[in-house]
Amino acid sequence: MSRLLRNPAPFRAVCHGVILALLLMSSSGCINAMALMGKAIIGDPKAKSKFGGTTGVDLEKEKGGIILHCTAPLSVVEVAETLPSDVEGELIRRMKLKKMPIVDQNRVVEALDSHGGRYDTQVLMTEIPDARYLFEIRIERYMLREPHTPTMYHGRCTGTIVGYEIEGKVGDKSESGPRRMAQVFEQEFDVDYPDGHPIPTDHMSESTFRKKFVKELTQRLGNMFYDVTSKELF
Repeated sequence: MSRLLRNPAPFRAVCHGVILALLLMSSSGCINAMALMGKAIIGDPKAKSKFGGTTGVDLEKEKGGIILHCTAPLSVVEVAETLPSDVEGELIRRMKLKKMPIVDQNRVVEALDSHGGRYDTQVLMTEIPDARYLFEIRIERYMLREPHTPTMYHGRCTGTIVGYEIEGKVGDKSESGPRRMAQVFEQEFDVDYPDGHPIPTDHMSESTFRKKFVKELTQRLGNMFYDVTSKELF
């Protein structure tokens, strides 16, 4: 006779576990239930960052400063003037929550303003000697509504993230030559929101939908730079 049948207590515990799993799958959806079961068995798994998977560098463990800069073409800025700064600011906020060494934006602005105010990687490399990485988030396309159904919200943003590593330190005699920068990362992105059906415009204001979309966009872009857990994914 099976050991479980001889001792009914463990057998009942196994049955209860199976029943709980079935209830989770029926009430919350198979994907979420499977994620919860996996988490209970092996802990909360993480999705590795795109940058870490490509370069082998864990930015969360880096001590050198990280600079972020977001840009968008005139065609995007004309319809969403603050989009680059909104994406940049929210992404920086998320990275700071991960305790990543983000260079203060005031330092970046001051460095550029001291040389005419235009974005210049050489200026940033020279004026911010503790910077180790610089990332450019280049937004190429952005929309908030269905192309042929303007009464339905459907956000979409595409672009490219380009990452540079900065070597050498100003005044550091241990490294010969000037500071230099080399591209080490490039990743396209294409984010849709919501994943399911578009949202009718009479259900919420455009500003509210835009905030939700920026939140979703930066959450997905964040996985380019840092690992995320299943709790952050669902």
